[in-house]
Amino acid sequence: MNRRISLFLLSALMLTAILPGHAIAQSERRTAYTIFIDNSLSLRPQFAQVLALARGIVRHIGQRDSIAIFNFVPRFEGREQVAVIARGTEWSRDRDMLIGYLNSMPLIEGRAALPESISSIAEELNAHINLNRDAYEGKAIILITDGTDSAIRSPNPRNIVITDEVSRRRRMDRQVTRAVRESGVRVYAIGLTRHLETTSSFDGISSRERAETFLRRITSETGGRVLFPRMERDDVARLIAELLAQ
Repeated sequence: MNRRISLFLLSALMLTAILPGHAIAQSERRTAYTIFIDNSLSLRPQFAQVLALARGIVRHIGQRDSIAIFNFVPRFEGREQVAVIARGTEWSRDRDMLIGYLNSMPLIEGRAALPESISSIAEELNAHINLNRDAYEGKAIILITDGTDSAIRSPNPRNIVITDEVSRRRRMDRQVTRAVRESGVRVYAIGLTRHLETTSSFDGISSRERAETFLRRITSETGGRVLFPRMERDDVARLIAELLAQ
């Protein structure tokens, strides 16, 4: 009888020692965030707000969570300069380093393909998660952008609208949304679209409508959220808290 009691007590002590460690291991799993800063020239009038929002997001995200910042960099295709996506920082929890990088970010000239850029970010994010499966339980992309896909060329007014190109870009939007959703990445966005045209453009849709439709689709279908601030002086802390609310 005494032996049974001793074995029971020993088992209980072992469980007590194991379970807290298991709980700690679970609680240490964190989220990997990528923050995309749209530093294309279309954001020039609002770039101070872009950077203020980015700094606020870096400060808001939990200290245990890792962040990598992505932005456009210049590249030449023949004689034309284009803006291509690149990871500007390592995955880091060093908030001072991340904010220092933001503070020195330049604006970039050149056409930029937004959907393909988001796809590239998702691929890098998933590759990072796959190398560190035990460390993370969540993955998210946060976009600060006006949603403009400048890979769509506006035709010369004297030419016929090339509808095939517009259709191809719309298919690309849907393909990227589906691929990001299926990879399990959540997309959040702050859409700074208030400066975009509201009159119909060459394809019958206004620039603002096109941008907001894309941002709404990719965030809603991946389980994220999008906000469209209508004033430059909107409270940064309130916007970020609303964007990333559980």
